[in-house]
Amino acid sequence: MTPLNERLSSLVFVVAIVSANGACGGGGGGGGGTGPTPPPPAAATLTSLSVNPATVVGGSPSTVTATLSAAAPAAGASVTLSSNSATVAVPGTIAIAAGGTSGTAQATTTTVNASATATLTGSFGGASQTVNLVVDPPPVVARFTVNSPTRGADACQLSNNAPPDCVLDGSASTGAGNVVLWIWRFTVGPDSEDSQTTVATTQPSASCTLFSREPATTADGQTFIQMRVQLIVRDAAGRDSAPLVNNNVRVFPQRTCGRGF
Repeated sequence: MTPLNERLSSLVFVVAIVSANGACGGGGGGGGGTGPTPPPPAAATLTSLSVNPATVVGGSPSTVTATLSAAAPAAGASVTLSSNSATVAVPGTIAIAAGGTSGTAQATTTTVNASATATLTGSFGGASQTVNLVVDPPPVVARFTVNSPTRGADACQLSNNAPPDCVLDGSASTGAGNVVLWIWRFTVGPDSEDSQTTVATTQPSASCTLFSREPATTADGQTFIQMRVQLIVRDAAGRDSAPLVNNNVRVFPQRTCGRGF
């Protein structure tokens, strides 16, 4: 073979080797590609439903929160919401913005005469969750005033051995439905007398016996007997209030009930 032919053969051999190496490298590069496409993220579903506060007095609201397992889709999420009780009203849906995982709505309640429990149900993405909301009646609260037409507030006057002239007004007392009973206690020193009435206003039924033993008190230039008035009210649900006490009612005997002042 001539030198020229030898050089050409060598060149062809080198080119073949380079081409082969390049093909192998390319094949290796193909093996290092992106691989299979990952699956899309799981669709969001409703994972929890909560209320805060979980117990309210009728007429007060509570906040309902719906929480998803993943971010809401681009169009947002609409969680359906319902209540099984007329005591609690909720909107039909809770809106959750795109990319968000929770949303809130307001539950409204009505006044009740006895505790009631409503079950709220939310649904989204094929999943449902429930939560209970307890609605209580308003507390029973005693309120009253004492007024004498002759002596003014927190005072009573006796005359001709008659009951004190003051009017006890418990009409501001509150409870579930209506207050149906006012239970009064009048205390002077160690002695007490009780009375009950089914109307809000009354006069003390205290007798002269209640005012005959306690020493007189003098203040602001006046002489009187100190009387303690207590009221407990009962509502239509049969619940009693805590006692409300006025320790500063002044009783003026006006020389009745055996008193000299």
